[in-house]
Amino acid sequence: HEGIIVTDEKGFVTFFNPSAEKIMNIKSKDIIGKRVDEYIPTTELYKVIKTGKSQLGKIQKIKNTKILTNRIPILINNEVQGVVATFQNINKIQDYEFQIRKELSHKGLISKYTFENFVGECKNTKELISKAKIYAKSDSTILISGESGTGKEILAQSIHNYSNRNKNPFVAINCSAIAENLLESELFGYEEGSFTGAVKGGKMGVFELAHKGTIFLDEIGSMPLKLQSILLRTLQEKEVRRIGSDRIIKVDVRVIAATNNNLIEEVEKSKFRKDLYYRLNVLKLNTFPLRDRKEDIKALFQYFADIHMNKLITIDSELEDQLKNYHWPGNVRELGNFVQRVVLLNDTVDIHDIFNEFVREGEFKNLQINQTNKNILEINRGTLKDMEKEIISKLYKEHKNKTMLAENLGISRTTLWKKMK
Repeated sequence: HEGIIVTDEKGFVTFFNPSAEKIMNIKSKDIIGKRVDEYIPTTELYKVIKTGKSQLGKIQKIKNTKILTNRIPILINNEVQGVVATFQNINKIQDYEFQIRKELSHKGLISKYTFENFVGECKNTKELISKAKIYAKSDSTILISGESGTGKEILAQSIHNYSNRNKNPFVAINCSAIAENLLESELFGYEEGSFTGAVKGGKMGVFELAHKGTIFLDEIGSMPLKLQSILLRTLQEKEVRRIGSDRIIKVDVRVIAATNNNLIEEVEKSKFRKDLYYRLNVLKLNTFPLRDRKEDIKALFQYFADIHMNKLITIDSELEDQLKNYHWPGNVRELGNFVQRVVLLNDTVDIHDIFNEFVREGEFKNLQINQTNKNILEINRGTLKDMEKEIISKLYKEHKNKTMLAENLGISRTTLWKKMK
């Protein structure tokens, strides 16, 4: 599969194989017996003939094609009698490299969702998908903002599958789900022996694994400042350096980041780098909470029913109105949970009773907070942020349990941790 050229001691071509014909776009009958530099002006074979020293792993440009070449002198009795050059198209080498990376990773580097999975026909949904499809054809960085449960990862996977990178890896990583001391090695990889517990042979980071594809950085707002500076350099230079290594690795990766935080506020608090924010916020998409796309609820209900039961569940007008009037604090994810319950109980329990029980559970949480924290109404007036801070502080003194407090507030434990911090 490699191209091969052989010359004599004067630089006249004596052998030119079919792969060389294909890569160089030169017929062997035209070049054999001729001086190599007449047909390949960029060649350095004469330098190897003159010095008798090999040139290994050299990049050479042939018209619009870059090749990786090795030039080795033919030595007989320590005298140069010619040169053998072997070479490959760099694009082909990168294809092999990608296959090796995939084999070594043992991970499913694929995206399973498309825009068909982002269900909805309301104006907000249609405008979001239309804009996302336009952005998908670009290689620019995308920042997706929106509440938890609004489909940010489904949107990111859909963009990848609609893009020109769809045959290459999609790698997702949640920046808040990995401890700070492990996140750097997950993102950028490490060399063997670089720290205690490092596996033998080292490990690729997700940026290397996503080469030629897309990397999805979820909850980017929780990334520590130290790693933000490394990420900024990676985005600017398109290269990574593993922990414990002095070798630079070039990567071609399209970045999609997502956040449920207001990153501008985080920048103002010096918790997020301004330069990184502007590097990420090239193309912006905002997902909508379910309360702002109520026209989609019926279609989403049937979508989840198809997934879990593969059959139609009839929704009467009364239930449809109830579903639209409910505030859905957990957004589409919460609706999906409700449909799973309906699928399991629909044959034995009336669907209206299932919904009423589902709603009462949510009301119970609010009631529990109100009953145990009447003094919450006595908070000092101020900005919404100050009032929220005081409410959480008072409730925590009552609960002394972050998990229970997060459940009662209807937020994740991670969100509560961030607010308390």
